[in-house]
Amino acid sequence: VAELARACPERFVGFSGVDPHKGAKAVEGLRDDVLRHGLRGAMISPWEHLMFADDERYDPIYETCVELEVPIWIHTSFNLSRQIPMEYGHPLHLDRVAVKFPDLEIIAGHAGWPWVTEMVAVAWRHPNVYLEISGIRQKYMGMPGTGWEPLIHYGNSVLQDKVLFATAWPLLPLEQAVQDVRNLPLKE
Repeated sequence: VAELARACPERFVGFSGVDPHKGAKAVEGLRDDVLRHGLRGAMISPWEHLMFADDERYDPIYETCVELEVPIWIHTSFNLSRQIPMEYGHPLHLDRVAVKFPDLEIIAGHAGWPWVTEMVAVAWRHPNVYLEISGIRQKYMGMPGTGWEPLIHYGNSVLQDKVLFATAWPLLPLEQAVQDVRNLPLKE
């Protein structure tokens, strides 16, 4: 990841995947990735760690992100595993993290679907919480009954500067994802 980000800095921003089960080594690895390898953020997937985002074992990682002034991307959505409960991705856990770490820049991966209303509330409440829309086909966000209506509504008002474009390339070509977003009922 660091090699790719260094080779094409105008196109890629590298984030460090962090495993809290590694304890102090997780923090050392994150610090090394940012300070020595030039990565510009951290990422965690609580469902893969079988932990909620507000589990105290993540605290040293959050503290390190604040210290290094880098954001953290947190998987905040359902997962496709039939063996792991999907509640690990519920956005209310991010609310607790944002309360405890008000200086931590949090990017809610996948914008919290299917709990979009709760995700919107968390992002509206906390100036340090942003949403990103990868991992989904953006065209569905504009379709009635898909659960995305609160994000479209509030994305056109109070969250207008807090929704980040992202794509699940190569699953969907970048050009198609961009066109899908352009077709959404969004204000200028």
